[in-house]
Amino acid sequence: MKPRTPQYYPLVFSSFWVERRLWGLHPAGYRAVNAALHAGNALLLSEALAVLAVPGGWAAALLFALHPVHAETAAWIAERKNLLSTLFYLLAFLSYWAFRNAAGQRRRRLYAAALGLFLCALWSKTVACTLPVAILLALAWKEDRRPGWQDLRPLLPFFAFGGALGLVTVWYEAHRVGAQGAAWALGPFERLLLAGRIPWFYLGKLAFPHPLSFVYPRWALDPGGLTQWAPPAALAVLFAGLLALRRRAEARAALFALAFFVATLFPALGFFNVYPFRYSFVADHFQYLASAGPLALLAAGLMRLRRPWGGALAAVLAAALLALTFMRSRAYRSLEELWKDTLAKNPAAWIARNNLGKLYLEQDRLGDGMDEFAKAAELFPEGAEIFNNLGVAFIRAGQPQKAVEKLGRALALKPGYSDARFNLGVALDALGLPNDALAQYAAVLKTEPDRGEARYNYALDLLRLGRPGEALPHLREAARTNPIPHSFNNLGAALAMTGDYAGAQECFRQALRLDPKNAEAAANIQRLPKH
Repeated sequence: MKPRTPQYYPLVFSSFWVERRLWGLHPAGYRAVNAALHAGNALLLSEALAVLAVPGGWAAALLFALHPVHAETAAWIAERKNLLSTLFYLLAFLSYWAFRNAAGQRRRRLYAAALGLFLCALWSKTVACTLPVAILLALAWKEDRRPGWQDLRPLLPFFAFGGALGLVTVWYEAHRVGAQGAAWALGPFERLLLAGRIPWFYLGKLAFPHPLSFVYPRWALDPGGLTQWAPPAALAVLFAGLLALRRRAEARAALFALAFFVATLFPALGFFNVYPFRYSFVADHFQYLASAGPLALLAAGLMRLRRPWGGALAAVLAAALLALTFMRSRAYRSLEELWKDTLAKNPAAWIARNNLGKLYLEQDRLGDGMDEFAKAAELFPEGAEIFNNLGVAFIRAGQPQKAVEKLGRALALKPGYSDARFNLGVALDALGLPNDALAQYAAVLKTEPDRGEARYNYALDLLRLGRPGEALPHLREAARTNPIPHSFNNLGAALAMTGDYAGAQECFRQALRLDPKNAEAAANIQRLPKH
């Protein structure tokens, strides 16, 4: 059975389930919840910095709340996972930090709360698996010592749950989302290049958030190029320098912020395959939680300035970030604006052209859609989904022969692509080739037996080929799972072809009960033999 969701994030999908029943598919409600969660995360960050005695926690929270790199997470409804995960992550941290200094029953309750909240964070997005590492780093920083067994032992369940659910995510990414193939065939040296370059990219966007793009260019990695090793080398030198100066309070604080930043980014540093790597190795939403480290360090640095300059500079910086966030959020007003904004900043983003083409198809702008798909195919001729979408466009344009050509190309690139195989069946039906179409639907049903549209078309082709007995079980299932007049009309037609006129009449009457004005059902009843 094909899974209903591409990832195992039960709390995220549960939140959507609740909201669907509250305000349907109207985006305003979802966006309001996202905004509230983002604001809540900023407040919790301020509280976490307070318990760590970091000066300027309020300024760090303000910078976190208003920074434009977070516009993607807050405005993009699908990034609910980032928001919920961070919420529970910070609550788990606060509970665990309180547990360390508690005693008796309260200590046990706080530990249970921390572990439960950590699981909630993992069930929202498994990037939260880095929390126990962050706790150990905070201990090393605040107590100026190397954590020992007494520190590690209570965190063992956290490591166990985080590792287990992290592996679930890795498996889902490869086997459900599709993060496997040539785009992810990176060698160990290429992955090291990524791990050294990605943190600098995100730090650069925090320091100078322009331009921001939904899809950034995908880097060409060449382990043989000496200049490509400069970012990893610089990162290593920075860590080494801070370690050498760790006796200074400022250096220890910077070391913790940098270590937290890199450790929290670890799941997205290139060591594990994630699907977005197909388009780009970086995305703004990947650094949502990690950015708290550098922003807190900046805020603490501002607070070291003579009063009132630190607070004033923080306020000016927050105002500038708010203006940039306002401008950035305009790209998220509609899908068309988002994809056009992406292409203006990254013309090679084939996925943006492909998605823009799909949007145009939904708007019945076939010509515009075909143009975008053609441009996407030029940019990425290995994109099976591009040729599948081109095939769909040609079917809708009444050119099934061209559709067959494009869909064949999609299947050559990706033989197990069931959507392309189904659409090929539709195109073959349009060409009057039910035998060939039947084979395509059969192949789809072999891997996706619950795909109702394929089963229905398969049954209709059996009817066209004069095989009503074989079509009947499929048509009965179609009428059961999708009880619409058309389903009962076709089931009735199949029953009539097998001589079951009473059953056929009942099906046609059922179609009329569902739609009293259904002319096809009324005509079919008239055609039945009179007894």
